[in-house]
Amino acid sequence: MKRTILVATALGLALFAAGCAKKEVKNPIVTARHENYEQVKQAFRAIGDELKKESPSFEVIDTNAEKLDALAKDLPSWFPEGSGPETGAKTEALPVIWEKWPDFEEAAGKLQTAVGGLVAASSAEDLGLTGEAAKNVGGACKSCHDTFRKEDD
Repeated sequence: MKRTILVATALGLALFAAGCAKKEVKNPIVTARHENYEQVKQAFRAIGDELKKESPSFEVIDTNAEKLDALAKDLPSWFPEGSGPETGAKTEALPVIWEKWPDFEEAAGKLQTAVGGLVAASSAEDLGLTGEAAKNVGGACKSCHDTFRKEDD
């Protein structure tokens, strides 16, 4: 009898918690933005992994640097008005993006410049410059994240 009451109570609490949980809102713009950032992460990781090798492939670095370049150029368009936390969708984008749009565009421009330097260094097949350029890209990413992105929980 006690066991039945315990199981019923636990089940009731679980159902209550599930009913109280905020249902995640799906927003196609937020979803697309997340997917774009996943592509950025994968390309940057591929470059970093390549640079750690004894004999890095500039073909791999070039391919991923070009991918980063295309993504970086489009980055501001991933944040149209009304695609922030107010949508109810799970997003790491902070409202400050839209509140200080010129600052956000400037940060995106710094990323674009850094990625352009990576493309140039990689095209020249200069390992030292490519490594420095990759660090500059990482710094541009971090700078933007520090201001415009919600910290991971």
